[in-house]
Formats: sequence, structure tokens, C-alpha cells
Amino acid sequence: MWSFFILCLQVMVIVAWNGSGQLNGVFDGEVFKKVLSAFITAAILNLGQAVLM
Repeated sequence: MWSFFILCLQVMVIVAWNGSGQLNGVFDGEVFKKVLSAFITAAILNLGQAVLM
């Protein structure tokens, strides 16, 4: 559950720091590329969880 919250926070910060700050700004090409970094973060969080267990 904690990884979901971290990923949601990351996406919300990326969208909020976009120039418009609107939710449909996610479909902008540059913002969409930044939002895709959430998959890298998810992989790192899964690795961290596996190491800790």
C-alpha cells in the first residue's frame, strides 16, 4: 500500500509542477514522458521491498 501512495504522490507532483497544473495536462507529450518515470520508481520500490523482507 505504501508503494501506491509514493507512486501517486510522484505523479501528482509532476502534474502539479506542469505549467498548467490541470489533470488533462498528463496527455501533453513532455509531461507524459515524466509520468512514465513512475514505472522506474515502482521497480526500485519493489527491489527495496524484496531486500527488506
